[in-house]
Amino acid sequence: MNKTTIWVVIVLVLIAGVYFMFSDVEKQDALETNTETTEQAGTEQATPVLISENSETTVQEINMVTGGFFFSPNKLTLKKDQPVKINVENSGVHTFTIDELGVDVPLTGPSGVVEFTPTKSGTFEYYCAIPGHKERGQIGSVTVI
Repeated sequence: MNKTTIWVVIVLVLIAGVYFMFSDVEKQDALETNTETTEQAGTEQATPVLISENSETTVQEINMVTGGFFFSPNKLTLKKDQPVKINVENSGVHTFTIDELGVDVPLTGPSGVVEFTPTKSGTFEYYCAIPGHKERGQIGSVTVI
């Protein structure tokens, strides 16, 4: 191979690498713009939908979207000692982790379900435990009342 061919191959590989690296960032930027608009409207906070009439078995149900480096909604309010079911629409491989409540659920398919019962009151961070995801902003907060 001559030097020109080698340089052309190197440049093409670099361009492809930059494209794939920033294509996910562009999706995240678009989502952040949408999230900022939503937060300004005050709807980024998720309120659980109670799906049972019996107070002893009431399930707090939330629909969530995750992908790239985000959770939407990124703020949850839950009731202590009442079961929670989070229906997750997922892209990529992620986790839903709350250290203080012992929650660590892998999300590997296009959809998933996170079920747990919060046993402590307070405000806690939830995040994706895949290396680098939390650091790039895939976090949220849950307030248990």
